[in-house]
Amino acid sequence: KEKQAEISLLIGRLYLSNGAYSQALNHLLTNLELYQLIQPQEKLATAYQFIGFAYEKLGSYEQAIEYQKKALEILLPGQNKTLLAQTYQYLANNYWYLGDLNRAFKNQQKALKLAQETGNQKQEVVAYSTYGLIYLQIGEWEKALVMENQALLLAKRIEAWDEMAAAYNNLGLVYRQMHQEEKALVNFQKALEIDEKINSVRGKSYDYRNIGISYLRMGQLAQALHYQKQSLTLSRQTSNKENEAKVLYSIGLIYLKWPERTKAFKNLQLALKLAQQLGLKDIQWRAWWKMGQLYQ
Repeated sequence: KEKQAEISLLIGRLYLSNGAYSQALNHLLTNLELYQLIQPQEKLATAYQFIGFAYEKLGSYEQAIEYQKKALEILLPGQNKTLLAQTYQYLANNYWYLGDLNRAFKNQQKALKLAQETGNQKQEVVAYSTYGLIYLQIGEWEKALVMENQALLLAKRIEAWDEMAAAYNNLGLVYRQMHQEEKALVNFQKALEIDEKINSVRGKSYDYRNIGISYLRMGQLAQALHYQKQSLTLSRQTSNKENEAKVLYSIGLIYLKWPERTKAFKNLQLALKLAQQLGLKDIQWRAWWKMGQLYQ
């Protein structure tokens, strides 16, 4: 049974690394069933973690939290601070996605403290980066910049390329909120350079969407549509439904600006349907609002 469990875990992790999250989830659930039979506690906790991570990437944040909490129950009595820090980080991420910033902040504090205690610098980078996003969401932009720059500096020091790209993307988001779109675009382009270098398909899907939004805000509609279409292709390729919903919404906005009302309505409608499936309330009300404008 243990051998079968290890094989299903390995296959699941391979699918995760390639962005095939639905396929990964099938193998990870098989892995969990096998571990539940033989009850190796730490491995069982890891199984819950990976399943939670797969649900997170599929945009099922409440299910992701459910599995991370199961991992936490097993890990809390033990001494594996690295796994514990990772679980708190996953919880912080998912609460942030759901807009529950109080719980996100509390879990983030625990994740950073444990990462510092264990000297796990990559976990530290992720913690600083997520802190930046929390500060961004509550409108404390200067604090967000400090956190993202700290994440970037540490990521460069340890050559964590994926986290470097994430920090550049997050810096772009902060500058966007500060209405400094050219600075935002420069950071998104830096993120894309890195994600192309490391061939991160999921990373590129975010980069393309962010670059497309920058061009939309700068009034360059053809460029905006080009990048959003690239993001849409990669989002579907990696089953990144949250990003897909956001891209469809952005494409709807581009067609609104042209204006091409039929194409605008079609893309906004697709964005709304997907957002309803995923529980993305922000996209839902924005899509309804823009669709309503088409009939004014």
